[in-house]
Amino acid sequence: MKMNKFKKILIIGSDGYIGSALTNFLKKKKFKITTLDTGYFRDGILEKTHKSILNIDVRTLKENIIKKFDVVIFLAASQNDPSDTINPYKFYEISKRYTLRVAKICKKNNIKFIFPSSCSVYGYGHNKFNEKSKTFPLTNYSKNKIEIEKELSKLADKNFSPIALRFSTVFGFSPRIRLDLVINMLCMLAITKKKIILNSNGLAWRPHVSINDVCLAFFLSINSNIQNGRLNIFNVGHDKNNIKIIDIAKIISKLTKVEIHFSFEKKKSLIYDRNIKNGADKRSYRVSFLKFKKKFPKFRQKKNIKSEIKTLIKKLNSFVLTEKTLNNYKFYRLQKMEYLIKNKKINKNLYWL
Repeated sequence: MKMNKFKKILIIGSDGYIGSALTNFLKKKKFKITTLDTGYFRDGILEKTHKSILNIDVRTLKENIIKKFDVVIFLAASQNDPSDTINPYKFYEISKRYTLRVAKICKKNNIKFIFPSSCSVYGYGHNKFNEKSKTFPLTNYSKNKIEIEKELSKLADKNFSPIALRFSTVFGFSPRIRLDLVINMLCMLAITKKKIILNSNGLAWRPHVSINDVCLAFFLSINSNIQNGRLNIFNVGHDKNNIKIIDIAKIISKLTKVEIHFSFEKKKSLIYDRNIKNGADKRSYRVSFLKFKKKFPKFRQKKNIKSEIKTLIKKLNSFVLTEKTLNNYKFYRLQKMEYLIKNKKINKNLYWL
């Protein structure tokens, strides 16, 4: 596919896990990139990376700035489910309201709009889900994604065909890494604690996708010529990466030569997933990725998941990592937000104080 090197792209939420990797990826493709972020997660850095050009809250972003671009990628979103510290309605309503505000501006100005959704909207099921399957969102996070998708669908018309990419659970290295993602977490446990700790029985199915493939999916979407008057939803991942959590743990165990341990006790720890109850994770689903691969045949799995995990481990081992790193709230999205609120850095409406 021939690339338009003069395409101007605005990445909203560029200082996060995906945003940092995507910015680096697209710059190498010679796009004209402008980055915007409010800076909640800017200090969660393992490796030196870019600083956003526009250091502002998306809620203050004016139309005259947005209209300068050909493509807007809206990564600014609330991840994970909040605790009592944060009001869930406010937490997600902010994300929904301002995603749609920017989308409406894009529609008005004939700008391509790309929204990262999630395969977590499928929630639970025994058969493989495709884009036409009924969704069963089990968390506020996934319900929020569905709500935004529905509103984007209403906005679509003959001049506005937004794209929603339902990503599998992402893993892999980014300068601003997240440790609240399962493969990243298990690799860090193996490296720093010399053991893998599962706080579930590991029997839940989950699709996984490397952050490199996430960047490639955005790249292909940017260059696509989709003008069909509707919201275009795509599952993004690879069928062979539909793997149970216990089997992921076994791959990491073999690569790092550490043992797997189970701990079902509720603990106030960064490594314990709040959505797991009594050792069971209700979120279990497998996904079909045929639609995206048919539309974008260049989206091929170049390496198997074991090889990609091995690459991640090698990269992590190039840093001096300790249990202090593992327990650093800066690498956990929800915990970082809670820290900012508790320490009066931001208010409960998520504005900087």
